[in-house]
Amino acid sequence: MKTERVQVLRRRALAATLGAALLATTVSVPVSAATIEFNPISIGGSISRQQVLPLGWALSETPPETVLYAGGDPTIDFALAVNGLSVPLTAGALYAKVGELTATFHLTLSATPGSDFTVDSGLCPSATVTCTATVTFAPTGSGLRTATVSVSISDLLITGGGSFASMIQLISPFLVSSVESALAVSVSGIGIDTAHGEPGSVTASVEVPSSAACLEVSTSGVDFGTLPLGAVDAAGSPVVRVTNCSGIGATIYARGTDASSGDATWSLTDSGASCADSLGLDAYRLRVVASGSVQLSTDYKSLGAFPGATGADQTARLDMACPGSSGAGSVMSLQLIFLATTEG
Repeated sequence: MKTERVQVLRRRALAATLGAALLATTVSVPVSAATIEFNPISIGGSISRQQVLPLGWALSETPPETVLYAGGDPTIDFALAVNGLSVPLTAGALYAKVGELTATFHLTLSATPGSDFTVDSGLCPSATVTCTATVTFAPTGSGLRTATVSVSISDLLITGGGSFASMIQLISPFLVSSVESALAVSVSGIGIDTAHGEPGSVTASVEVPSSAACLEVSTSGVDFGTLPLGAVDAAGSPVVRVTNCSGIGATIYARGTDASSGDATWSLTDSGASCADSLGLDAYRLRVVASGSVQLSTDYKSLGAFPGATGADQTARLDMACPGSSGAGSVMSLQLIFLATTEG
């Protein structure tokens, strides 16, 4: 009997290099923001804000209409055509052909030269999973001041693609450009000329809590071992300790992704159906179990409210796709993703 080895991959880890089952993790920060606005501040003063940035990327989380490559390079155009793809190449079309792609990288940030904004990249050139950059606004004149904080990717490592690996390497510079564009942030602030009593000016301020959303997981991976089609309630190992590492309360959520390997794809479902009735082929189920059980889908589901500095052990459990499904003899890759949001 053919069996399938199911492996959970963390999107922000060196999965292919390490050859280990890795867990996908996220924190409760946006990949990017259209604009970061600073409080008004007097000329000669300064104010700083921190921005958490991801050091990983997943093709499945990229809007499907995103154009990754617009065409124009004969070598790439030919490679795409040979593999049944056309230009402009969108994220959705690439995902439909090759399945999940993930990437890890490092970031270096810079602000528009000569502007009233500076940026400290912090540990972004060397950290893993996420990093925190600091943007400082120090106005040299009154009125609205604007700039752009851009990012530059280095140490890119792309995982996935299977038999399409050579084509993926050809388009990798365009994947870099797409991620860099998504992470670029516009910044703005208002300088106040208090020395001359600027007429009509109104200062404003906002109180920032002492602690923002923070999420920790206790392990870098969960492995379900080797399982036959139709297996149910298989526990992943090890148990994952999920902790709200913030000083304030937060709600923690979890979701899964579809599983894929080469040309095989299983859809994640939270249906109560089983192989004995109406579950059908190429569908699987994933849940996390702590004091209760939460059946996951591709949408986030709440695991409950967690006070600051508290956590819970979560056991990942898997129901394999029904006998007759695709993927026999393959390593199916999927992701388990956690998210924390602060209260208020």
